[in-house]
Amino acid sequence: MKTMIKKYPNTKFIAHRGLPSKVLENTLESFKKAAKLPFFGIETDIHLTLDQVAIIHHDNNLIRLVNIDLNINETSYEVISTLKLKDTYKTPLLDAYIDICKTYHKEAILELKPKFSLEQIKFIIKKIEAHDYLDYVIFISFHRENLVQLKSILKICNIQILTDTFDEDIFNFLTISSRSPLPL
Repeated sequence: MKTMIKKYPNTKFIAHRGLPSKVLENTLESFKKAAKLPFFGIETDIHLTLDQVAIIHHDNNLIRLVNIDLNINETSYEVISTLKLKDTYKTPLLDAYIDICKTYHKEAILELKPKFSLEQIKFIIKKIEAHDYLDYVIFISFHRENLVQLKSILKICNIQILTDTFDEDIFNFLTISSRSPLPL
């Protein structure tokens, strides 16, 4: 993989959920493995627990990796912190992910998975600002409302919309989003 990345120096390769081909996705171990390779950045997914703790997990529900049917936003961190992913790994906190990206000088590509409220977006921003790493975060989301709220708080920030369709509506959003502020 290292050879492949170095072969294309003008391409920015991103480790999606860390390095899941070697270690379980979205774990500290997976992020650390990816961080040791010449990736531009490491992508992950953020959720907030019932008690508003910022955790890293791809799915809205824990069933796939924990084998327990719990929705993250309806479950306290106290409960989630006791559960093992695939009987081995812990669910990481946003802080630990940012620390790894900062330590290894990687862009943090942070997918805002669910729709977040303005207060929740502010909370996430403050968590990242506490690490003095906001300039090295690219926010991505399928929910354009998340990106609009980000731009309303941070006039200058790196945002990208994720979409499974490309139509006139998305094109108009992208065209206008290159200016500030973004429309809903």
